[in-house]
Amino acid sequence: MGKGRKKKIVLWILGIIIFAVLSGSAYVYLQLNKINKVEIPKTDSELDISNEASKLDSQVTNIALLGTDSRNAADAGHSDSIMILSIDKIHNKLKISSIMRDTYVNLEGHGMNIITEAYHYGGAALSVKTLNSTFDLNIKNYVTVDFDGLQNIIDSIGGIQLNIKSSEIPYINKCIDDIAKLNKVSVKHIRTGGKQQLNGAQALAYTRERATGSGDFDRTERQRIMLTAVIEKIKARGVTKLPSTVSTVLPYATTNMGQASIMSLGTLIFTSNMTTIDQVRFPVDGYYQATPINGQDPIEADLVVLKDQIHKYIYDDQKPVAK
Repeated sequence: MGKGRKKKIVLWILGIIIFAVLSGSAYVYLQLNKINKVEIPKTDSELDISNEASKLDSQVTNIALLGTDSRNAADAGHSDSIMILSIDKIHNKLKISSIMRDTYVNLEGHGMNIITEAYHYGGAALSVKTLNSTFDLNIKNYVTVDFDGLQNIIDSIGGIQLNIKSSEIPYINKCIDDIAKLNKVSVKHIRTGGKQQLNGAQALAYTRERATGSGDFDRTERQRIMLTAVIEKIKARGVTKLPSTVSTVLPYATTNMGQASIMSLGTLIFTSNMTTIDQVRFPVDGYYQATPINGQDPIEADLVVLKDQIHKYIYDDQKPVAK
């Protein structure tokens, strides 16, 4: 084969690749227009981001992930799950920090209360602002998913694999029954323990169960395990599947992020080889106490110590040690 023909074939193949990439990018852009977008304040002062925290934007991008228990548009609900996804460009890893929903903090305009109430009183805006002001973070973006949305997201990526403990099965199945009754659908029970493929409803039931172990503390661990499994499943699908993943996942979430931000973060995660997904729950054992207040059982922690631990973990990659 002559050099001229070889060159033409190479150019032809290169042209196909470029067309495929551009077509995929255009498709992603069109799908990103389907975002359920709800804005929150944008300036550092409005979001209670300190000057010091703002300087760390180039090192770590933090996104608030809020799982809500709202069932309809008229019900604001609460942030049943509060997590911070940190994209750590310095240590090249993803981090998931769970904040216990009953952590006792100051809510602007509402005094001391459990942090889950921030979403009830002020939606994502107050939730983000509370996380920033309490823990000196630089969160500007959020993603909110309700129960139904979580099921649909997991189903849209073909389910996820989770390791089920035998002791959890009766309680997960009870949650499955509740979900099936609420949605008027049939959902299969989990029969055996061990690593297995779960659909959206089963995975949701797994994250909702809190009758075993340490109750809500273990539940937040299951939420982090579930999120890790979702992220790993999406990453395993590869960058070529990103357009279809985007088109199926986005309609079930609400965020303030625009097309450019989502594309930028998605590209960063896919191309930077962030293979480590780390996770921690706050407050850690030994640094809190539960004291009944006004009919609630808030988790009281030394907020100065808690802020220092969260800050060191997210920005300096120093995991706190339980005592």
